Amino acid sequence: MTATRYGRLRFVTSPTTSTAVETLCDLIRIDTTNDGTDDGPGERLAAEYAATRLSNAGLEPLLLESAPRRANLV
Repeated sequence: MTATRYGRLRFVTSPTTSTAVETLCDLIRIDTTNDGTDDGPGERLAAEYAATRLSNAGLEPLLLESAPRRANLV
């Protein structure tokens, strides 16, 4: 098993886990709850995680924020 850190999060995967399933599991673990108070973690952490995965694959993702912690990945 491999432990990977992303910010304050820690992900554990086994060598047999496919990349797609690993990525999906990681994204599900990130709290993107929008409770309407601007106090939640927002989508930024999930967007940063996805941007990192895309960058590691050789792409050049762009993060845009419409409001604090309300990120979109292009």
